[in-house]
Amino acid sequence: MVNSDGDAAADDAEEHGCDTGADVDGGTAEYTLRAAILVGPTDGWEAIEVPGCWTMQGHDRPQYTNIQMPFPGRPPTVPDANPTGVHRRTVTLPASWAGRRLVVHVAGAETVLYVHVDGRPIAMGKDSRLPHDVDLTGVVEPGVPFELALTVVRWSDATYLEDQDHWHHAGLHRSVFAYATPTTHVADVHATADYDPTTGAGRLRTVVWLGADGHGPKGWTARVDLAVDDGRTLTATAPARFEHPTDALTNWLVFDGRRAVVEIDVADVAPWSAEVPTRHHLVVTLLDGSGTEVDVVSPDVGFRRVEVVGHEFLVNGRAMLVKGVNRHDHDPRRGKAVTREGIEADLVLMKQHGINAVRKSNYPNDVHLYDASDRLGLYVVDEADLEAHAYLRSLTKDPRWGAAILGRVTRMALRDKNHPSIIVWSLGNESGSAPVLEAAPDWLRAWDPSRPVQYESSIGEAIFTALSSGREVAMGELLGRPTPESDLIVPMYPRWPTWRRGPPGPRPSGNRTGVRWLRFLDVDGTAVCTIDRLDGLDVTVSRWTDGEVAGAGHREDLPVRDDCWVWIDARHRGVGPGPYRWSYRVR
Repeated sequence: MVNSDGDAAADDAEEHGCDTGADVDGGTAEYTLRAAILVGPTDGWEAIEVPGCWTMQGHDRPQYTNIQMPFPGRPPTVPDANPTGVHRRTVTLPASWAGRRLVVHVAGAETVLYVHVDGRPIAMGKDSRLPHDVDLTGVVEPGVPFELALTVVRWSDATYLEDQDHWHHAGLHRSVFAYATPTTHVADVHATADYDPTTGAGRLRTVVWLGADGHGPKGWTARVDLAVDDGRTLTATAPARFEHPTDALTNWLVFDGRRAVVEIDVADVAPWSAEVPTRHHLVVTLLDGSGTEVDVVSPDVGFRRVEVVGHEFLVNGRAMLVKGVNRHDHDPRRGKAVTREGIEADLVLMKQHGINAVRKSNYPNDVHLYDASDRLGLYVVDEADLEAHAYLRSLTKDPRWGAAILGRVTRMALRDKNHPSIIVWSLGNESGSAPVLEAAPDWLRAWDPSRPVQYESSIGEAIFTALSSGREVAMGELLGRPTPESDLIVPMYPRWPTWRRGPPGPRPSGNRTGVRWLRFLDVDGTAVCTIDRLDGLDVTVSRWTDGEVAGAGHREDLPVRDDCWVWIDARHRGVGPGPYRWSYRVR
């Protein structure tokens, strides 16, 4: 298909050990916009830029909504007038790809994607902010031209799960490229680089997932090479496991997946942090039975440890202060089709202003943002593409939506797992409380115990339940309630603009700060509520609204920042108010 940044597409594919073909890159595709999903021939083709939003190229229009849906109706109905963009191009894959696995990668399509080859339906997918890899092996022949059509439907049932407060656009807003791998190949790599702050040692556990036709070959090996700080390369290998072709007992009791698990211990390793973002180059190689290299994947990793210990949030053994902002993929001229240069400019601006963290509100951002955060040093809260704002308390409770919700969380983690900058997974935003939102963090914790999970709406559910029964919620009760959906307490849009510490007194057992209680004050100084039990509380404010003050001992001449989130660290000892109204610690 097409790509306005061919080099970027090649980088994305080659990092994962894939071949890319220069003749599939470009800047335009033939395009037509339909008023609804139609079948049959279409006239009126013109050129359109990809990646790009047709809403920013003279077709249809951008639409901003907050709570309400961008169209009337109730779940899962969609309007009959449903803009549908068809992008097509004649593509010829390199003849040298013959005998290899062929894939088209669509990094983002808002909202529903349909893939056709020479008029034949091949695949479809949802989730506007995550990629779709479409296997074309056996469908197309390298060296032979074919017509690739990517049809994007603007509204669908998935829109009810993507009701974020932002500008809604439509189109192929992220990279589109083709790549090829060997038939027996490295399907995925899950690298967990743990750091022990007490000893300075690191341990790298690399799970190499494998793909193959049939039962897979015998006698193959996965090799992992890790570049360490003194210039050496540490190497370890493990057998590549596939199903046994005939032994049912082995497949039943012994076989645990098409994979190889390789571990490397590093006696002394430089850790990754936002302050010093040290990365280590990793090379994963799949070797056949004769030792010949068949496939290579080469991500970078960062050794670090993130944990909630008691009532402290630690990175590499140290309590931290997060000074963060929320970020949408948004460009004033390109809409959701952000560029690498724009992403880099955003992050550099954040670093220049003392920001050390960014929350991907409210969906997974363009993948380059994570790569740049790893390299430049920014902590990341990675959030699933889930917001059911218009039907906040009802939609996620409906079990018919459960598989789609869980899929959005798991697919986000699968895409982004190897980025050291990601320190917290987020289930989504403003989607109420439901059994599936308790199942999703359980899956994350079991699959990736290296990161905590956060979710704000579990607190909101308690508020709405109380208000609907005619009673007020005591803030101490609210913040102290169990939150199975979240390892952190993350209230959003707090009405109290200032925090004050209580008078000095005996240090409570388990509270290392000496703070006995916190009092929340309204703008006129009126006490809203008091929390007299701090033990075990980890409090993060996800977002402050415009005009609200978030600071203690602040200076009035400093600016108020809207749409910011901040870690309220009422536990760290001996650190006073920060220089900004939205970042501070209570002594």
